[in-house]
Amino acid sequence: MALDEKVFGEADSKKDRRQILYIPPSSWERLLPLLQKAPRVNLEYEGQTFTGLTLTDQPLPLQFHFHITENGTCQLEVSGFDRILILDHYRTVIFDGKLNLLEVQACKRLIELKQMLSVSGTNSIPISQEQVSFFLEKVVPELKKLGKVTLAEALTKKILKKPLVAKLYLDRVKNLLLAGLEFHYEHVIIHPLVNREPPEGVMVFRDIEKEEEILQLMEESSFAKTDGGYYLQNEELEYEFLVNTVPKLQKLAHVYATTSVRNRIVRDPIKPRLRVKVQKERLNWLEFKFEIDGISDQQIRDVLAALEEKRKYYRLPNSSLLSLQTREFE
Repeated sequence: MALDEKVFGEADSKKDRRQILYIPPSSWERLLPLLQKAPRVNLEYEGQTFTGLTLTDQPLPLQFHFHITENGTCQLEVSGFDRILILDHYRTVIFDGKLNLLEVQACKRLIELKQMLSVSGTNSIPISQEQVSFFLEKVVPELKKLGKVTLAEALTKKILKKPLVAKLYLDRVKNLLLAGLEFHYEHVIIHPLVNREPPEGVMVFRDIEKEEEILQLMEESSFAKTDGGYYLQNEELEYEFLVNTVPKLQKLAHVYATTSVRNRIVRDPIKPRLRVKVQKERLNWLEFKFEIDGISDQQIRDVLAALEEKRKYYRLPNSSLLSLQTREFE
């Protein structure tokens, strides 16, 4: 609402004799599909007129070039801003008669970049040696969403470009599930709970999105955190993590588990059997017997009670957790 009022306030300050209906930013995304279908809609800007509204997800005509100057400093050169028109309140960029609706973060980054260029009075932004790693890790991925990014050969040679190899180590000590996480870029190892940054003086092209995806899965698993790693002391949360989250993490990282962790969940297929016996001496009564190999009759009764309570697992006397969510128990 405040943004709408701001836009209307700016519009009222501009005198125009034509009949104009201003579109508030809060209604822009809802109206855009309707305007695309409406007849006799033209797009006018900078003295040009285009028939109809064309929404595109093509990259903006921006180019970002990182290079090292003669005095050894790093610089970012930007070109293409003269070809675009930014409607910041609407998160929209117009270029070549087309409209591109940006994500909030991308639009914010674009506006910040334009302001930085305006302050410098040139098409380049100097980057100190201390900021190079930050730009490569945090800014470059954002710039790739806005346009084409290139790096000078001299700069590329200084940057370690290796794929991320994430490693997750799992162990159990008494009643604690312990987890250690490392991000490997060849010989560079990052311990995210200690310091997310690489060693000083090392420039690495990092896979921030993959790192964040792994960290988010660990965060959702309710682990407590210390500088040394993660720990979990809750049987139900441990079961959820080992059964449901670890398979997801295995697609993103190498998971190394000790024997105590591997034995925590019963992995061997359990096949419950139901035997039916006719008791002729008891007026042809039917006798039903539920059997599971390796589990006593008393434990079987406990398993059936757990199924009745709709529990997800049953803890065996050896502390292993028997999943009750498998097809055999349905």
